[in-house]
Amino acid sequence: MPTSRVEVLGPARRCLLSGERRKPDDLIRFAVTAAGEVVPDPGRLLGGRGLWLAPQAGWPADAAVLRKAFARAARRAVKLPADLPAATLAAHEAHCAELAQRVARAGLQSRPQAPLCRRLARDLACLAWLRGTA
Repeated sequence: MPTSRVEVLGPARRCLLSGERRKPDDLIRFAVTAAGEVVPDPGRLLGGRGLWLAPQAGWPADAAVLRKAFARAARRAVKLPADLPAATLAAHEAHCAELAQRVARAGLQSRPQAPLCRRLARDLACLAWLRGTA
């Protein structure tokens, strides 16, 4: 029998704003480049320490609050692009378009339980949230 919340959820990540622990599928991932710039990582392919944001946490109106939260999570000084919400939206749009093409090429449109289709559905839900806030 699981003894902790983390065991019940499986691998969990912490939202850098709310501190809430959630499954990675429920969070938006960012990464820090070698130059210290925060960039969106919708494909979860960039190396380094992942920085996770729950969509429900939203974008704080004060950029300093967001920069401080990213710096604390990254454990180093970071640079936030002025257009981080717009850059995140653009990165997720491109990522979802690429996933949709992969689903079509693989002929998986009629198999919604296929892992790639589930991933596309998850990322489209994130994209819908981003479109409503960016």
